[in-house]
Amino acid sequence: MLTTRTRNVSEVLNKAMVFSMEPVLKRYAKVYELPMSVVREHERELKRYLTMCIIREPGVGSYGVRGEVDELWHMFLIFTKPYSDFCETVAGRFIHHSPTETSKGNSHEKYARTLRAYESIFGEPAPAHIWPALRESDDTSSSSSSEDIDNS
Repeated sequence: MLTTRTRNVSEVLNKAMVFSMEPVLKRYAKVYELPMSVVREHERELKRYLTMCIIREPGVGSYGVRGEVDELWHMFLIFTKPYSDFCETVAGRFIHHSPTETSKGNSHEKYARTLRAYESIFGEPAPAHIWPALRESDDTSSSSSSEDIDNS
């Protein structure tokens, strides 16, 4: 029997996965000179990350993202209409992107929370070749997070 949380994750993830990002993906592939097979992996991980942001329980701190997933999110954001449509269709609200302007410790905490939640939600660790490992010495100046005023 599926729990309400499991059903919610599945429903949101399915909506996210079927949402077409073709123009975004083509631009991303061209700008970063990536084969479409790699771009599709990044797409999957971005949609998983955004699903995590959508289903995040109230009181749980925000999630952090970096690396290729963040780069694809930036590309998605500049395609404002498709991004807005994705947010409305999948989340029912706008998912804000916030560059990290906080202390290194806070950024580490958000990213560590993301990696823990990823494994808990999806039943497997985040792919190491896409999600950078969390190290204390990392420069987190290029990380981002999703921020919701009201996470209801």
